[in-house]
Amino acid sequence: MKPGAFDAQGLGTTDTSHFIRCLGQVDNATLEIVEERVRIWLGLSRP
Repeated sequence: MKPGAFDAQGLGTTDTSHFIRCLGQVDNATLEIVEERVRIWLGLSRP
């Protein structure tokens, strides 16, 4: 994948023990965009 890309089709939960190191941070505005797109992809309405 290109830098900055993520796999939305592989969404799931995992225990934090699987994470080795922090790769970066996402600001609130970007996270809201990602949340909106994932909701659309999953066919969910806004909360």
